[in-house]
Amino acid sequence: MKKLISLGILIFIIASSCQEIDDEGTTIQEGEPIALDSTQPTEFSIFEIATLDLGEGNFADGQQEGTTLDGVKIPLIIQDNTLIFMVPKLNQGEYKLVFKENNKPFNIPFKVKPHDLKESPETMLANYQQESQDQLDAINSFVNQLESSEVENLRQDLLRIKTALEGELSTINQLSEENKIDVAFFFQSNSDLLVFDSQLLDQLEPFLLNGRMSNTAVINVEMQSETLIGVLLEIREKILAGMEEYKQVRNLPKTVGTYNPDRVLNGTAILRFIRFMTSLEQASSEVWIPYGEDLEIEGGPSLQFKSGVPQELQILRAYRTLYQDDATSSIQFVRDFVLGYRGLIQYWNDFKANYSTAGLSYEPQDLSNGTSFKSKKMRVYSDYLSIESTQNSFVSNSRINNDGRFFANFNTLTKETFGFNFTLAYTHSSFGTIEETIEAQMVYDFETFTDPRDGNVYKIIKIGDQTWFAENLKYKTSESFCYDNDPQNCVLGGRLYRWELSKTVCPIGWHLPSIDEWRTLSEFLGGSDFAGGYLKSIKRWAEPNVGATNSTGFSAFAAGFLELDGSFISTQGKQAFFWSSTEMDLNSAFLIRFFNNSTRMVTNGGSSKDVAACIRCIKD
Repeated sequence: MKKLISLGILIFIIASSCQEIDDEGTTIQEGEPIALDSTQPTEFSIFEIATLDLGEGNFADGQQEGTTLDGVKIPLIIQDNTLIFMVPKLNQGEYKLVFKENNKPFNIPFKVKPHDLKESPETMLANYQQESQDQLDAINSFVNQLESSEVENLRQDLLRIKTALEGELSTINQLSEENKIDVAFFFQSNSDLLVFDSQLLDQLEPFLLNGRMSNTAVINVEMQSETLIGVLLEIREKILAGMEEYKQVRNLPKTVGTYNPDRVLNGTAILRFIRFMTSLEQASSEVWIPYGEDLEIEGGPSLQFKSGVPQELQILRAYRTLYQDDATSSIQFVRDFVLGYRGLIQYWNDFKANYSTAGLSYEPQDLSNGTSFKSKKMRVYSDYLSIESTQNSFVSNSRINNDGRFFANFNTLTKETFGFNFTLAYTHSSFGTIEETIEAQMVYDFETFTDPRDGNVYKIIKIGDQTWFAENLKYKTSESFCYDNDPQNCVLGGRLYRWELSKTVCPIGWHLPSIDEWRTLSEFLGGSDFAGGYLKSIKRWAEPNVGATNSTGFSAFAAGFLELDGSFISTQGKQAFFWSSTEMDLNSAFLIRFFNNSTRMVTNGGSSKDVAACIRCIKD
């Protein structure tokens, strides 16, 4: 008999450990525990809206009333296998939330934190009010940048939101002290829903600042736009996550004492969305996409370079804003942004249609939905620029990048001014390649001498120990000639002189070189077989101008010749003639010759003293 009594007591104890009796006398079955991911927090403050992933279970969506084992009722919602509830005003300790699925009970253990209010209710409400005002001010600063047709609607919306939030704060301030403390706990526990996190928007400020920087700053427009789109897409995800969180808790029955916080949550969510969207709208206007096939050099199409001296080139190209065709752009990050932004606008419209936002007229602008776009020319960042080729065998090139600034450096051995072309290329992994042919000049800075007799200015060049005119003499006498009697030929190629006159026409301090002086020049340059290449101009010769580099700057070219009979012989750009002061015999003198088809410099030939040729002066 004693054994039967003991067994009955044991059965009663076991049964009692698996159920509780609520206030109405109903038995609460604890049910099956749900194993939660250990990374999920299960310790909450009072009035905190808790969200728990139910893991591998398959629970039906819907709203129901759960309970603690001691009978405290807790409204909850299950949505997408996520359980949402607001922790009631429970004492610190451990609890189990019991709910049912197909009449089968389940439980989730949770803890309630100590009731530790970090600020007084008055301070917390004042902070919330200031936070809301800050958001309103930030949105208002955007409103002022809108076109007039959009301003009034958004201003009216902001006024409605401000009035509603101020009304809620007034209602809270009229609650009892105990209830105000409860509301303060609600605000503290749910700060992620009520306090605006501006960290992401802070990332936009450098981009908006860059848009306002002076044109002297070199902005990496491509990188800025790509990075900005990345931030905008991140903000988009933040908006969607925040609005989804709000939608999850929106239908959850929740009271804090006698106060229903739905209206303040609603106002905060709308204000947050508008703040994000206006920031997105403002920032997306700073997305600039390269377009067109032209590169332009600021300051004009013609450039001058000195050999070995880097010169900064300010390269411009056209950039445009987003427009409707970007929805099908071949550039993925552009396409992702346009489609994501449009999806966000649709999300807002659906949100307005399903929740209590009646009276709001705000419509985010889709800046990518226009049939046209704005464009402007901006400097290209140096990382995307290169010199692909120079269409001149006398010129080599390199480039220098310095914090976005592009420097071109051309080198040549030729000491004369001449034109050349080079190919400038723009290359970007997303925006492709374009090339532009640029006209330029290589310029050599000669020392100069001014003839006091007529003011003519001559370039001079030092070769070895000798100092030479780098141009043919132009001093006019009655017995000198312009080739073909054309004064323009004297401007380009100097005058032609007979030998007797040529000995006397160089200015004071200069003289007509002797044959020995010509030969000294030749030997310094490696001998008569090679000297011509170093002394010939690369211009004004018939092809092929064999071996011409003009590395000395002497710039010899075929400027014509006057025969004994008074006829002009051009030699068709094939030969150049210069007098020496040395006689060969009574009737002839040494005449120096250069040829287009050779690097030779002939110093052992002569001609009649009565022909007329060019002369070069050498310094005494």
